[in-house]
Amino acid sequence: MVPYGYRRIPRGPAGPCHLEIYEPEAAIVRRIFDDFVAGGYSMRRICRRLYEDGIASSSGKQVWSIACISGMLENPTYKGRAVYNRRQSVPPTTGRKSTRLRLRPREEWIEIAVPAIVSEDVFEAAQRVARNHSYFSPRRTGPDHWLLRRLVVCGHCGVKAYCQGRRPAAEGELRYYVCNQRRALEAGGLERACPQPSTRAEALDSLVWDQLCQALLRPQILVKGQAALGARTQQPDDELLRAQLERLDRRLQGTETERRRLVDLYQMQAIELAEFQIRQQEVISRHRQFEQERQALLAQHQELAVNNRLLRKVESLRQAYSTRYRCPRLRAASEARPPLGRAGSSHRAERPDSPAHSLG
Repeated sequence: MVPYGYRRIPRGPAGPCHLEIYEPEAAIVRRIFDDFVAGGYSMRRICRRLYEDGIASSSGKQVWSIACISGMLENPTYKGRAVYNRRQSVPPTTGRKSTRLRLRPREEWIEIAVPAIVSEDVFEAAQRVARNHSYFSPRRTGPDHWLLRRLVVCGHCGVKAYCQGRRPAAEGELRYYVCNQRRALEAGGLERACPQPSTRAEALDSLVWDQLCQALLRPQILVKGQAALGARTQQPDDELLRAQLERLDRRLQGTETERRRLVDLYQMQAIELAEFQIRQQEVISRHRQFEQERQALLAQHQELAVNNRLLRKVESLRQAYSTRYRCPRLRAASEARPPLGRAGSSHRAERPDSPAHSLG
């Protein structure tokens, strides 16, 4: 089935069968990705906006379905890689007449280069937004209940803690952050279960919130922390990362060209099937290796961009701090503010894009 935004061009004198971008629909695809990534709209809201603008769905219906939007955002064809032979039909085993689909091994997938409608960076950003929506969905927790949801790490095991609420009959709800390896089944045995007790969410949330307020009220703390982290961590060079990404992109294009040549040779009966399969597996292995290296470089590039934004924010706070506290009376009032207390905890909270900091 041809994805929305493309048209299938049959084989002819000009060349083999291929996909071509259909610009009226491709503009809708770009709009959907832009609304989801940059606009911050949910899939349901995107469906409503398309309906309000009178844009018909890929099946010709007036109302877009959430499943259709979700499938488009996850389809790698839009970043230039159409994948075929992903699933296979499995005969029924329970007496039903209908068959079911099962994913094939990744080595059997067939990737074909097609014109890209969105860039790979936009496509990967859409996948991150979708994961964040799943992690922090309001369906999973009530409002204002868990300040540190998915940010608490067990100080003993180093794994993330989950949120657990209990409702005693005589009291209000009790909320805890519990280590994922607290139970023997998840830990892999009773002797490997986490010995640390659960942490009351109210106490830990209050502690982190107070310290966050203290850090924002005293920007010099952020400046000192950033300076210490920068002195300890070697930052990669942005230009070097870009050059390495361009080199890997050229290698990936080379493997795609080599794979197409192999297909042409096999169709011309210049090579046998056994030789074609061996050489194709070698090309796929190299392509997969280059792709893994590229993903690692993209992660480093994204981390560098986050660090640069943090540096700019801390620098602006430092400048605002130096301007504000030139007055001796304001400086004395700030230094006279009593420090906030600390409480012990067997867990620590971490930011998703920064090293964890112990709280107890």
